[in-house]
Amino acid sequence: MTSTDRFLITGKKALVTGGSKGIGAAVAKVFAERGADVAIVGRDKKGLANVAETVRKTGRDCFPIEADLSTIEGPKHAAEQALSHFGTVDILVNNAGITYVEPLQ
Repeated sequence: MTSTDRFLITGKKALVTGGSKGIGAAVAKVFAERGADVAIVGRDKKGLANVAETVRKTGRDCFPIEADLSTIEGPKHAAEQALSHFGTVDILVNNAGITYVEPLQ
C-alpha cells in the first residue's frame, strides 16, 4: 500500500458545506480526484457552478446545492437535496462559516 492508497475514497458520496470557494472548493476537488462524488453547498450560485464544472472534469459527479446554512431551513434543505440525489452521504465536511469583522475600538 502506498501512502496515497489510504486516501482513496472511490465510490463514496461526500457533502461539503462552504463548497463554492476556498477550503470547501479545494476539499471537493481533492475528494473527486480520490474517487468520490461530491455535493457542494453554498450561497454563491456562480461559485457553486464553477466548482461543479471543475469537479466534473475529474469524471466524478458534482451536485451543487444553493442553501443558506445560517437559517433553520438551510441545513435541512441541503441534507434533503444531497440524500435525494445520492441516496446516501458517506462523508460530511462542515466547512461553512461566516465572519463578522468589527473594529477593536
